[in-house]
Amino acid sequence: KTMNNILQHFRELEEYFLEDGPTLEEFIILYGRIVINDFELCDGQGQTYGFGIYLAPSIVDHACQATAWVEFQGRELIMRALENIPKKDVNQVKISYIDSSLEEADVRRRKLLENYYFLCDCVRCRDS
Repeated sequence: KTMNNILQHFRELEEYFLEDGPTLEEFIILYGRIVINDFELCDGQGQTYGFGIYLAPSIVDHACQATAWVEFQGRELIMRALENIPKKDVNQVKISYIDSSLEEADVRRRKLLENYYFLCDCVRCRDS
């Protein structure tokens, strides 16, 4: 997302909210949180048809060697474990934010840095 796009969205909201809207700084912080925490909604063929914000799953951390995966049934997000995870221990639940079938760690790391603004240090990346 470019800064021009962000400013355009801010100006549109500014016209709508008038004096009751967020400041530019507040808007950029909120916009960043949405962009980083949204989930891509795909049909059965993997084609994107929208994006959604799901609060509970947005706290799940990334790992290239995930312990869970996300699927959608319509707009409902379902997270499924790939292995036994101790009940109620969210720290053990990890999903991959990208296509983790990419073999090279530097390619995965670059994608994560470009899209999620962090350098992956998961076991799979460290071992590569």
